[in-house]
Amino acid sequence: YAVTVPSTFSITFDFRVRVSGEEDQVILQLNGTGTKLMLVYRSAGRALSLVDHNGKTQSVVIPMEITDVLTIGISQSATERGLFAGSRRYRTTASKIAGYAALGSFSQVNFNPA
Repeated sequence: YAVTVPSTFSITFDFRVRVSGEEDQVILQLNGTGTKLMLVYRSAGRALSLVDHNGKTQSVVIPMEITDVLTIGISQSATERGLFAGSRRYRTTASKIAGYAALGSFSQVNFNPA
């Protein structure tokens, strides 16, 4: 989707788990001029990872099963980036805030990019 996401933002969405947990999956990708931010499910650690184009990564381990619904939040301020996740099935949450500078603005959002 073509959108305008400023350099400081917060986004929250629900995600229905449709993978068996045995493979990695890109859930969300934000693209801008010279910048990228991806939310990836990593099967090796059974974690959600927020990865930018510079390789800066922050991860949270959250239990999930196929058909579970996760509520996911991502925020970016001038000095911090946050990843938040909650599992409805397991009634648990996890979060990680890192001291990363804002990446810049984004002009495209893709959910489950191929």
